[in-house]
Amino acid sequence: MNKLLVIALRIFRYVTYGPTDIYVVSYPKSGRTWLQSLIRKYLSLKYDLPEIEILSPKLLTKGIGLPRIKFTHDETHFSALLKYDKLSTSKRKFHGKKVLLIKRNIKDTLVSSYFHTTKRSKDFEGTISEFIRSDEFGVLKILKFYDIWLQNQDRPRTYISIQYEDLHTAPKDTLMKVLSFLGELNISEEYVDRSIEYCSFKNLNKLESKNKLKTAVLGQANTKDPDSFLIRKGKVGGHLDYLSQEDIEFIDKTIDQGMEAQQY
Repeated sequence: MNKLLVIALRIFRYVTYGPTDIYVVSYPKSGRTWLQSLIRKYLSLKYDLPEIEILSPKLLTKGIGLPRIKFTHDETHFSALLKYDKLSTSKRKFHGKKVLLIKRNIKDTLVSSYFHTTKRSKDFEGTISEFIRSDEFGVLKILKFYDIWLQNQDRPRTYISIQYEDLHTAPKDTLMKVLSFLGELNISEEYVDRSIEYCSFKNLNKLESKNKLKTAVLGQANTKDPDSFLIRKGKVGGHLDYLSQEDIEFIDKTIDQGMEAQQY
């Protein structure tokens, strides 16, 4: 895209929607879409927002008294095809902002990433064993992403992190914690419960398969292939169904080496 056009679009968005106050950040396939849907469903219930916009790219919060919220993968998009050592270490744009980082089990993230990259974005054609070892998509890239944030967690004004797995084991407490961080007052437990029920993987998967949420975010690549869905399984520990023992040992060894390197 033309550089001047990009600048013009940024100015238009800033003038129209105002500055971003809160960033919800995650490595791709770490639960950002699920958390996004939970937040939007809650807001649609409490503030009578159109449900069709539940997963639209922009969260319009001016009219309901919340800060502007942006969901982002922070320069790790699959389409960028960046190698792990090319990720930007600068978090300057987050200075003075509030940041919520979503973390997920690395093995589960890699498996979900593999299906996204081979069946949706079509950016990779190899095996899952080759995928986890690649510089563009593999375990080293995820480790680098988390390490950069570890080194920069004091850059935002306020920084917290949540575990994707907590959305499974303690969805109500986790969602209420997130809503409170976003500035929501007088949280309705009834709407939280209804949001969790509506945004179950089973229901979202069904809605996606029928294209009921017509947005740029959703819309599966192949209705006959559930592994091509954006909202696929979300299973905790699901990597055991796809990774060989050799793959698991490789990932564990790479993680251990990365943790040892952080101590020096």
